Amino acid sequence: MKKTINGFTLIELILTIVLISLVITVSVNMMTFANRTHRITVDEYDLQSAIRLAAESTNNIVRYSKAVFAVPDTFVNYASNMDSGWNYFMVSSDRKKIVRMEYDADTDSHLEVVVVPERPNILYEMTFAKDETANSDSVMKFEIIAMIVDNDQNVIDKKVEISSVVESVNAMQIVDKGSAVSPAVALAFRSDGQTQGQGKNQIAYVTIIIDVSGSMNKSPEGEGYNNVEDVNAKIKHVRKALTGDDDENGIINQFSEEENVFVSLVPFSSTANYPEPTEYTTGTERHLIFEPYKATDEQTLINTANAIIASGGTNTGDALRQAYYLHQDFRTRMNIPIETQVYHYMIMLVDGETTYEIRTGNYVDNGWYRFYDDRTISSGNERYYYDDYRWRNSWDFSSTGYYSERGNISDFTPTSKPYNLISEILVDSWRTGRRNNYVYHYQYERYYGEKADDSYGYDRTGDGNTIINPSQYVNTIGALIESSSDPIKSYIIGYGTDLSTHIDSIGSAIGTDEDKIYAYDDEGFNLQEVFRNIANDIMADFWLLTGPQIN
Repeated sequence: MKKTINGFTLIELILTIVLISLVITVSVNMMTFANRTHRITVDEYDLQSAIRLAAESTNNIVRYSKAVFAVPDTFVNYASNMDSGWNYFMVSSDRKKIVRMEYDADTDSHLEVVVVPERPNILYEMTFAKDETANSDSVMKFEIIAMIVDNDQNVIDKKVEISSVVESVNAMQIVDKGSAVSPAVALAFRSDGQTQGQGKNQIAYVTIIIDVSGSMNKSPEGEGYNNVEDVNAKIKHVRKALTGDDDENGIINQFSEEENVFVSLVPFSSTANYPEPTEYTTGTERHLIFEPYKATDEQTLINTANAIIASGGTNTGDALRQAYYLHQDFRTRMNIPIETQVYHYMIMLVDGETTYEIRTGNYVDNGWYRFYDDRTISSGNERYYYDDYRWRNSWDFSSTGYYSERGNISDFTPTSKPYNLISEILVDSWRTGRRNNYVYHYQYERYYGEKADDSYGYDRTGDGNTIINPSQYVNTIGALIESSSDPIKSYIIGYGTDLSTHIDSIGSAIGTDEDKIYAYDDEGFNLQEVFRNIANDIMADFWLLTGPQIN
């Protein structure tokens, strides 16, 4: 049989080629799309992984660091700006990595540790802020953003972000140094609990003024005697609040956690003299200044606090006077450089109202006066009668002046400045006569002397029992404290019943905020808790004043 074999026509060939090309094109496009989808999926997964890692690092830093500050770009835009002793968690300057800048004490520099490594076409942003809506000062909110960019660093409409909050379990509080204009973009943190910035040194000086008058031997309810320490004596509770016990720390232990806090203890009763507030002294010694961060100073301060005993009256103004000059002279005594900022705090505990003051007086010159003396001298049949003239000199403490100078109070005797007298006897001859067979003469002594210079002195007034209210001495020293060039923030504790009016008047004199005045009559009053709250308040306030600085 004859078979017919037909070939492809040109049209069929062209159609076949077109069809095959179409199939190949569609297939390639499908493969390309699949690859692109896979790449986008992988990129998004990488972004999710990156920000999860960054969020985990943020949580760990905030939770477990003992000091955490959120800081703006100016603190970290250059490595040279970063403060010694502080570590930083931040986005790198090129925005391609998330890093931790760890401080190396040996080289006094910050070393970069990569937390989230660089990935192609990905940039990062982070912001931090204290959560003001939380009921705690230790809650921080943060946002981390990862973005896909093209080769020209333009952001593609694809980004991954996470927002969260975290609460610290070790830091006293979270401090946000950012603002609406310059938000915080990094965390400054450290694990040793210190908050001092080395870039601009900051120091706190705290005077703890303790009433050790005899009534501190009584219980808080007033039971017991002034001269015998009761089993529940207030002075015992004060020692415990200062030094702590096996169960909890005292305020001295709390301050010892900060290397840049200095403390002086100022006990007072009849005076605020150092070292004995019940005795006069002519010494030039002054209350000591301790650095509780140093173990030896901490122990010495604790020993000093445990050794205080109660005796004498209450001279509140003198306690404030001594504390005021401790603050005024602190920088000089401790050789603090002028570039170091010093912040001043005063804590005062009283258990009763003022019963002593230190008043100033003037040396009064009242001239000659006639003093009739009964002296007679007989010689043979002559008898001499004397009219005695003397010079009147005395001290007047009835004015309203109060002692406001430095130093201890010495035992001042108002008659301690007599004239240097020279005596001369003159005979008044015209009064010579005869009486009872005696020839009599009236004579007088005339005293000449150098007139004393106008002098200024002081004397302790009050009897230790009678209440002086209001105390102008307290007001006088309070005016000095209020006008101090270095402001002194103060706290007052009234450790006795019915003292609210008294401690309010002291607070008014020295400028104490109402929320920093504590009274024994307040509901739930606990002395150790009060001291602990005051220490926490000072430390929190000081954290805001210190923290990382810009070198």
